[in-house]
Amino acid sequence: MEKWSNNRLTVLGWQGRVARFLKSKWDLLLHARHLELIENSPGRFVCMFETEEAPLEALRGLSRRFPDLIFLLDHESEFQRVKGLAKAHGGQLQRFEVSY
Repeated sequence: MEKWSNNRLTVLGWQGRVARFLKSKWDLLLHARHLELIENSPGRFVCMFETEEAPLEALRGLSRRFPDLIFLLDHESEFQRVKGLAKAHGGQLQRFEVSY
């Protein structure tokens, strides 16, 4: 339980595409727990959740499944003392991490 990752996911795109994403089982694919909605507006969805580790590969898979959307993930593992930011779009993943 100590290696949990705190995540903030932002999904950007056209209103209809974001709505379709929300109807999918995206939370199961990311293994998200304790989901907390921050924003749900046309073309933008933001939430916070926990996972056992940063769901980077699962995020890449979601971006392949929804290539019209942009996924931004801010993640932090306090136990491992790592903070990261990732962007996934069309199956491509860019990421940056720092240790503290």
